Amino acid sequence: EMSWQHLDIATEELAHGRVAEGIEPGDRVAILSRSRAEWLLADLAILKAAACSVPVHADAVVADIAHMLRDSGARLVFVQDENQAARLEPVLGDTAVEKMVLMVGPAQKQGQLRWEDLRSAGRAHQAEYPDAGVSWDTAHVALCGEDIAESLRASRNVIRQVHLAT
Repeated sequence: EMSWQHLDIATEELAHGRVAEGIEPGDRVAILSRSRAEWLLADLAILKAAACSVPVHADAVVADIAHMLRDSGARLVFVQDENQAARLEPVLGDTAVEKMVLMVGPAQKQGQLRWEDLRSAGRAHQAEYPDAGVSWDTAHVALCGEDIAESLRASRNVIRQVHLAT
């Protein structure tokens, strides 16, 4: 079970971890996993870091996965476990993928990171650069422009006020 506060902390750490790994606003980050809590956390953290999520179906054939990674230009990919990582190994050289994050299991090869190692790197990055621009507001501006981001902030404030009034 995870509270909203824990979800926010986890996505903040993962977003900072991505920034520490060199992911910049607008970069593509792929997710190759079955539905699980880490999938949602990865997706939200990608958005929080103002990157673009590239969901890849866990049962897709390797040739299709390679095409999606190449076509999207994804620089980082989250994989469910070492089995998914092993499926990708033969095709990674033909893609822009620089790192692979394993949601579960050990990172055994160069270019692989464990989920907890990315969160740890995120905590260190956040401590050193607390104002690194990793937040929902900066993501909205980076992805949508200031006008749309301002509308989103206003909408969110109205929702909060309605929630507090009830």
